[in-house]
Amino acid sequence: MKKIVFAVVGLVAMIIIAGIIRFNFTNDDIYVSNKDGKMVKYDAAEQDGMAYSSEVMLTLFSMRTANDLMVNVPETGSTCKLTDLAETGRLKVAKGSYTAGEERGVVMLDYMKITTVNLADSMSQIYFVAPFAVSNQGSGVFYYMGVFVQDVENMSITHVDSFFLGDRVVVENISSLCNEVHVEIKAHSEDQAMAETPADRIELKIKVGLKGFIR
Repeated sequence: MKKIVFAVVGLVAMIIIAGIIRFNFTNDDIYVSNKDGKMVKYDAAEQDGMAYSSEVMLTLFSMRTANDLMVNVPETGSTCKLTDLAETGRLKVAKGSYTAGEERGVVMLDYMKITTVNLADSMSQIYFVAPFAVSNQGSGVFYYMGVFVQDVENMSITHVDSFFLGDRVVVENISSLCNEVHVEIKAHSEDQAMAETPADRIELKIKVGLKGFIR
């Protein structure tokens, strides 16, 4: 009987303690890091839209940060925030939507083909390349190779440059040796319709520098 009484008293005490903690430890006591790296109160961050962590950055790069993975959309002067992870056909991509004037489109980055490059401007930087596709209201799907730099210290990724690969090509493989990237793609031959599966195998060797692709 005494054991039951003690158990009930203990349970009541735990509920009271939990209530005291919840009452005293409010959101005012919680701080988060914003995009500038400054620590701010949770409530203030929530009001300013800073209480946010990028799912793409966390899943792909293990960085819990409010900084998003941004892609510069070639030929538009616009940027696209990659907000979702998805599977399209045999590809696993990070994707997002963009608007450039009257143009609306989608960017998809094939994150399974992310390949590091032997470059660094500092110990906290990691250079890598990744293929991405841009699809707008037109019939084409334009593929590019992007070079990016990951700043581990500031938990950010910057899109440095893009290299055009082709319209509706298939990126088969990517590898790197020092600062040279080897890309294997399949492209449409001259006598092929664009709706057909690309048949021509093409190999590209592209050199990469700290400021982008060396043409």
